[in-house]
Amino acid sequence: MKPNIDWNNKAEVLEAVRKSGLDLQYASDELRNDKDVVVAAIKQNGYALEYASAELKNDRQIVIKAIMNSLGDALEYASDKLKNDKEVVLMAIRRSGFGFGLEFAGEELKNDKDFVLAAIKQNGDALEFAGEELKNDKEVVLAAVKVRKMALQFASEELKNDKEVVLAAIPFFAEYDSRALEYASVELKNNKDFMLAAIQKNTHALEYASEELKNDKDFMLALVQQKTWALQYASEELQNDKDFLIAAIERKPYALKYVSEELKNDKDFMLAVVQQNTDALEYASEELQNDKDFLIAAIERDPYALKYASEELQNDVDIILAELFATPSFGVYRIDNIEEEKTSNNGSQEVPIVLSDDINANIEKIDSMIDSLTSLKEILEEKRKAQLETYELDTAINNAIKVYNSSAMALMTMEEIDKLALNSSKDKHEEIRYELR
Repeated sequence: MKPNIDWNNKAEVLEAVRKSGLDLQYASDELRNDKDVVVAAIKQNGYALEYASAELKNDRQIVIKAIMNSLGDALEYASDKLKNDKEVVLMAIRRSGFGFGLEFAGEELKNDKDFVLAAIKQNGDALEFAGEELKNDKEVVLAAVKVRKMALQFASEELKNDKEVVLAAIPFFAEYDSRALEYASVELKNNKDFMLAAIQKNTHALEYASEELKNDKDFMLALVQQKTWALQYASEELQNDKDFLIAAIERKPYALKYVSEELKNDKDFMLAVVQQNTDALEYASEELQNDKDFLIAAIERDPYALKYASEELQNDVDIILAELFATPSFGVYRIDNIEEEKTSNNGSQEVPIVLSDDINANIEKIDSMIDSLTSLKEILEEKRKAQLETYELDTAINNAIKVYNSSAMALMTMEEIDKLALNSSKDKHEEIRYELR
């Protein structure tokens, strides 16, 4: 009790409660039943209602003032009669940010479906304080989760296992989290069809899938091939399963950003991945991007791989040669340009630096290693010719097989097949015939 105040003196008590409403607790019983004093105290602090007399706790206007000067939970100190007053309780719920109003409502109102529905429209968290029967009422719970997704945590165990209810608790957009799914039943979080529906609605729902599903290779592979980010939620076992990752990254190289640093530095793994998709090199370790043997092997698979080499390696003679031999047609074209440049320079032996769109390839360095650019050009011409022949053969065989397999041409004679390979050599011709037989 504060000193130097006469708690029986109305004037002194009024002055005290205007500064600190909770000082009403020190006032005499007579003044705690004085409307002027209690109103002054509540105006300063709604929770002062706790110290008002029983008579004033049953005063509707005083209780409403207390509610409005609190977080709505001053209703706790109202009379039982007012705790069952629908208008007063709804006012407390609106004032509260957490459904506190219903917490302190009378049992009659907590079990009144129409009233609880009205309360939930004000604040979905009010479901926490509804009667147990209503927490198992699908209409009530659906209304709650539509207003406040996290209200699912207050639903009955039966409704936490209801697909419609749980899906309603998942927001549509990825930027909104789907934490409510944490409260879904274990059975639903392990149900493939349900989880796919949840993920379709909100991409981050996968975070709450069961560990069993996160370790399901087929389930996770299908997801990663559609949604790259899904790999971050795969089990640790799958995130280190090379076969799974290679298949997953085939169409989505960006998924590599969710792969361990150890695998990003694994030469065999990264080469296998690059064979599926060259863009995967963007996520290779810095060490591998500076590894000449690794880059040459990657370039042999796809010349585009040079784009991801370190700046130093992009000017390395061996790397440039690998790129030229991987794309002989382009190499021949560049040498022709150099020869034209020499001619235009009046026979000058200076060879300019040649830059492709993606590659810093200094052919002058290569010229110093080979007798002449002409020799290099001849090598590239041979390689280009071999590639072209292989392409023509493959095309001829594929075309012949397509025609032969056609239902309309199923009775095609071998003479007609011969015509399809008219431009092929005898050896190639025999290969086509063999393939068709």
